[in-house]
Amino acid sequence: MAGYVKNGDFGDYFKEAKFVHICHNLQETYEGRIHPRDHEGDLNHIHGLPREWFSDHGLMINPSKCALMQSDQWATVSKSYKEELLQESSLRHLLWQKPSPFAFPNGIPISDRLKKLDAVAPDHLTAKGLLQKKYFNRELDDSIPIFAFVGRVTAQKGVHLILDCAEGIIQRMNEKVQILVGGPANMGEPYSASCAHKMWELRDKYPRCFWAAPDEFFTDGSLVNRGADFGLMPSAFEPGGIVQHEFFVGETPVVAYKTGGLKDSVHEF
Repeated sequence: MAGYVKNGDFGDYFKEAKFVHICHNLQETYEGRIHPRDHEGDLNHIHGLPREWFSDHGLMINPSKCALMQSDQWATVSKSYKEELLQESSLRHLLWQKPSPFAFPNGIPISDRLKKLDAVAPDHLTAKGLLQKKYFNRELDDSIPIFAFVGRVTAQKGVHLILDCAEGIIQRMNEKVQILVGGPANMGEPYSASCAHKMWELRDKYPRCFWAAPDEFFTDGSLVNRGADFGLMPSAFEPGGIVQHEFFVGETPVVAYKTGGLKDSVHEF
């Protein structure tokens, strides 16, 4: 939008408007980069804006560059992620050009979230019993801790870190531990497919200790938020994060990798 206004496509209608670009996730793979084939040119016939707003070299087109260049300010979802972007982003030369960018953490409506939690289970032990019965075929046993992950099975979320240590933990604890990984895997993506196969292997070998169904969309997030003993967020990078707040509302502590917005919201206990 800012680019088209600065290009004069709307005349004087937005002449006094100011534009803020929200950088929710500005990792290189999330910038929206497009790599046209040689015969496709610079795609100017589609976007209709100056080429230099999109790319410094070659045919690669970067919409995030255009948005940052033509916006008056930028913001992001946590103070720590703002500092990471200023130091590490491939677009940091544009980020530094804007005076006093601001950051404000993601959050969730607590009262609405509590209603969802109360709808699935009134307290932690009830929720835990439901989880153990449904996913591990056990009656409630509070001496067995449940470690749970809920989210997308992608490299960003660091799911492999859970899978790499799961068997060792299960054996060390003499199978007195339960690990639940709730979330779908894209079998067309090598990382996700590799994780999925490891999940199926662990589930087949330790059905009373490990559960995952990477070929299904996970629908028991609220039950996990209240019933798990620990939430897991081993994200390699996490601009802000929502899942940790969902666990916290359920009074469940979170074990997280110290990165991005997780540094601001998950504290040493």
